[in-house]
Amino acid sequence: MVDSNVNSFLKGFDWTKENIKKTDPHSFKGIVPPKRKEKLIINGNQLVAQAALDANLSFYAGYPITPATKIMEILSRELPKHGGTLLQTEDEIAAIGAVIGAGFGGKRAMTATSGPGFALMTEFTGLSVMAEVPAVIICSQRGGPSTGIPTKTEQSDFNSAVLGGTGDCPRIVLAPTDTESCYEATVLALYFAEKYQTLVVLLLDFFLSNSIRNIDIPQKPLPKYLDANIAPEKDDLKEYQRYKITKNGISPRTIPGTPDGMFFSTGLEHDEAGRPNYSDANHLKMTQKRYRKFNTVLLEAPAPEISATEKDEFDIGVISWGSSAGVAHEAAMSAQKEGINASSFSSMMVSPFPEKELIGFSDKCKKILIPELNFSGQFANFATQILKRPVERLNFITGRPMASEDILEKMREM
Repeated sequence: MVDSNVNSFLKGFDWTKENIKKTDPHSFKGIVPPKRKEKLIINGNQLVAQAALDANLSFYAGYPITPATKIMEILSRELPKHGGTLLQTEDEIAAIGAVIGAGFGGKRAMTATSGPGFALMTEFTGLSVMAEVPAVIICSQRGGPSTGIPTKTEQSDFNSAVLGGTGDCPRIVLAPTDTESCYEATVLALYFAEKYQTLVVLLLDFFLSNSIRNIDIPQKPLPKYLDANIAPEKDDLKEYQRYKITKNGISPRTIPGTPDGMFFSTGLEHDEAGRPNYSDANHLKMTQKRYRKFNTVLLEAPAPEISATEKDEFDIGVISWGSSAGVAHEAAMSAQKEGINASSFSSMMVSPFPEKELIGFSDKCKKILIPELNFSGQFANFATQILKRPVERLNFITGRPMASEDILEKMREM
């Protein structure tokens, strides 16, 4: 490796001596590239940490676990500089408990883990949803189940992230599709959690966490993303109802210490004042309230990415999610060059899912292919319930990222 680099350097040095005259500034024309926009060389974990700091993260609690540990390492150094606090806990259960406690206290809080840690957090995720307390979990997926393969990539925590937990437990789930979108997704996760007073799960994977890319410097979040709590009006505090039924499902939230803003908060089913109430009518009403919030989330979510839109019909449509989306888009473009009329669809927003857009895309496609890095086709099972039509599946659990050629080969067969 050393010899290779030294030889490369010497070749460049010798070429310059022979081709560049010191006295002729014009000889540099066409050789020295024009100055370009400043770039970052960075991976997904680093972007998540930077985005959290830029989005006013106040508290982080976590327990080391591959491949998410780097997020905590960065924040342990940088978060105190921003006036925040980092707590290394004894396990993942304590971490999510501390995050929900901080969220209850009005602080933007998050943790990061992988599949085994996320499994331990499941009971507390239900508390976040039921008590309507903001909480953000970054789950960087690795090979599973159990402790599985810590240093290999997989997309097999989809079911756990979207459906895991007891009862009807709606939560917001985001899945960035490339390294660059890890920044936007983290900003949105903290914003959504605070505004919609609920759990937000951000699904990375080993590949996205560690894959180093050269990207444009992300734009800092707009002010609206930095302070999103909906506080009650003065008149609402006369007989304050923390879980007041509203049209969009979001109840005005006081921060502990607000004069006249005290309330009950519990993991039990409760009425609008927060007091336990187990009647069938109340349970229906409050469940509908918790789900109603998610109708509004999609209005603020990033639009799905579609690789080709100018045609009314496609031979094959590729629907993908997470880190497989980039190669799916690339495969669709390569297929077009080979004469296969193809397009691709992916969405950062996984729950709630943009069903209307997915159905509209599907209706244009004669055949549907869904590639993903798990054995059982977790996302394909989910998407089929929306599409109500058969799909072709391409499932890998090799531990490596999917390649565009893998998808293209399947498209040729189809």
